[in-house]
Amino acid sequence: FIHGNNGLMCRKYLSKDKNYSEKIPLIRLSEMYYILAESVSLEESVTYINKVRNARGISRNNNIEANDSYDEAARKEALNKEYQKDFFAEGQYFYFLKRHAMKTFYRCPPSLEGKMSSFQYVFPLTDDEKEYN
Repeated sequence: FIHGNNGLMCRKYLSKDKNYSEKIPLIRLSEMYYILAESVSLEESVTYINKVRNARGISRNNNIEANDSYDEAARKEALNKEYQKDFFAEGQYFYFLKRHAMKTFYRCPPSLEGKMSSFQYVFPLTDDEKEYN
């Protein structure tokens, strides 16, 4: 992150032309695979997760396998790790955490460690929203 005139901004969006909106994707192919991985059977979900991992350069020798120890919690943890990698400093990861009611996350502030609840996943209303309903 860098400190600019209007606050902090992640460096991944900086460019020489300063046109940030052209650099932020609306949806990625990997995100579509993750959505599929969440919505299909456990056995099929590893196929979609591994597709993204292999495209990223992770060896097929390190593929996730749908074995006896692969359950719903293991799927959620695998997707959590992948969302962290693909969506650093983006709202998709925040929404993943919110959707799964995660109690903690990578680099969670110590004051919230293990204490995240639905209250922390709701942004406060802006003054304009309060004033104009």
